[in-house]
Amino acid sequence: MAFNFNKVQPVEQKPVEKKLDPVDELKQFINTFLDDGKFDEAEAEQILQKAAELNISEDEAIDMMEAALNQLKSQPAAASASSAESIYPDDLLDVIKEGEIRNIKSVFRTWQNAISSVKTDNDQYDLIQCLYYMTFAALNPDGIIAEQESRKAQLVSNYWRIYWTYIAYMKNDRKAFAEDMLGKLQSSSKYNEDNVTILETIAALNEAGPDAALKFFNSRKGAERYSNELLLLVKALRMEIGLVKPSQSTLNECAFVLDNLVWWEDEDTRAERKARQKLELQRMEREAKERIRQEQEAEDRKRLEQEIQERKRVERLAQEQLLMEKEANRERAAAGCEFVDLGLSVLWANCNLGAESPEKPGNHYAWGETEPKEKFSKKNYLYGRQNRERLDASHDPATKLLGSEIRVPTKRECDELIEKCKIVPSSVNGVQGYKVIGSNGKSIFLPAAGIFERGSFSKNRTTYWTADCLLDGFGEAIPYCLEDFHGNPLAINHWGEPENGRPIRPVKRK
Repeated sequence: MAFNFNKVQPVEQKPVEKKLDPVDELKQFINTFLDDGKFDEAEAEQILQKAAELNISEDEAIDMMEAALNQLKSQPAAASASSAESIYPDDLLDVIKEGEIRNIKSVFRTWQNAISSVKTDNDQYDLIQCLYYMTFAALNPDGIIAEQESRKAQLVSNYWRIYWTYIAYMKNDRKAFAEDMLGKLQSSSKYNEDNVTILETIAALNEAGPDAALKFFNSRKGAERYSNELLLLVKALRMEIGLVKPSQSTLNECAFVLDNLVWWEDEDTRAERKARQKLELQRMEREAKERIRQEQEAEDRKRLEQEIQERKRVERLAQEQLLMEKEANRERAAAGCEFVDLGLSVLWANCNLGAESPEKPGNHYAWGETEPKEKFSKKNYLYGRQNRERLDASHDPATKLLGSEIRVPTKRECDELIEKCKIVPSSVNGVQGYKVIGSNGKSIFLPAAGIFERGSFSKNRTTYWTADCLLDGFGEAIPYCLEDFHGNPLAINHWGEPENGRPIRPVKRK
């Protein structure tokens, strides 16, 4: 059972203002050597020297030393202020843990001796008195009442004895005597209104229940500056009247105070309260677990939403990057692509689609697909069997990349190029291909950009898609190609497989 009062610290003795007689002075001098419970030769010599200075015989001094040792052995905790620390809190806690009066008289006697040895106007002395009388009222209310009603108490007033006697009287249902204690507290120089409010709230709790106690507390509480000695009592009371939520650790800490000072109840009533507390704790634990579960679910949902948002963000950035790359390709292609008038029905581009200069291969496309790729096969071809006879604008990669006026050339326009232009083998910057010279003397260069077919790449082939197809007897379209075929520099081939990857040389209307 936890009991969290601070340990009592050693207190220096107040300087003696009145001159002692020689015997008392020597006794006081002897007591200063008793911290370790014995005298060594050097200490004995100092005591005998002091006795000589006080005109006390050696035999008498030795008798006084023996008497001091005997007294120390019979009451080990009463020798000095530091002994108060040695008996606190273990001896008192042993009594509290037992929850009975067994051994309490010896503990009280030790405490009374300790109080006498440190009696000063300081916080440590006040704490010792509070703990002493608090434990007295908790475990032996009749005993503290008897002490308060003794002849000595009529002569010597003590704030904490009066304070805790109020609790003892109330526990014994002697309300008139308890009210008398309140009157004595109010006339005390240590009177603290908040401390008295605590006592009266405890009475209201036992007489009328938590709701009435809380109402009374709220009507009477001051600035809530309670004495440090009462902090555990205040904590226990605030929990009972609903100002602090109970927890298992708080109940353990406050159990002794709750059972012996806050509640005045018989065993059956106490058992019922403990059972209610247990049920309340179980309910709170269930609520806490449910709250943790809900918080975990909310955290999981939040994390999932964040992951989804992050994926969307990454996908959006990837799409934006792709669009930027496409735009950059279009701009590069448009920047490098000039159209040449060869004296034909359309203008021919001076470089392949996607190329930045005439000798570059540019992009390779499957027929009817508008995006370039690096691998070409029937499996990754988008359209399977072709049955259209000509590319429309939505399937024309030149239109998509460079605008509505630019497109893949038709078979007729390629036939016109072959028939009306001079085509000679040539090279540009080491790249082989064909120079196409128009009737007006202007020319373009068609590089051997290669072809992707049947899972391989033929590097030195000069072959280009047209926009037209030949429909075979089974209704399947076979695209026409412009390429070096059967020894001809450039000719029209109608056996192009649409899934193959070929470059494109765009044309533009005049």
